[in-house]
Amino acid sequence: MSVQHYWDVQVNSIGGSDAPFTWMAFEKPATSGIIIDSVNILSGNTIGSSLAVAGTYNGNIWYQNNPSTIVVAHQMHKITVCISVTLIAIQIVYN
Repeated sequence: MSVQHYWDVQVNSIGGSDAPFTWMAFEKPATSGIIIDSVNILSGNTIGSSLAVAGTYNGNIWYQNNPSTIVVAHQMHKITVCISVTLIAIQIVYN
């Protein structure tokens, strides 16, 4: 069984400068069955352009915001991260 989830992440430039190079990284999942489907910029409630995978390091996935869609000074971007989780088994550990 596969279940989809998403997070909306707010990225701000609180300083007086634009932020043209925004990076986002996701750690390598500790288990199989977790897949990042997409990372996109939100424009209002509409999913816009996707963030490109810029590379991997130690199994972690790095995404880079396109410099043409910069985060302008004193404003924000919203980025939506969509994942799929395949539930195979759940282990609950009590301490």
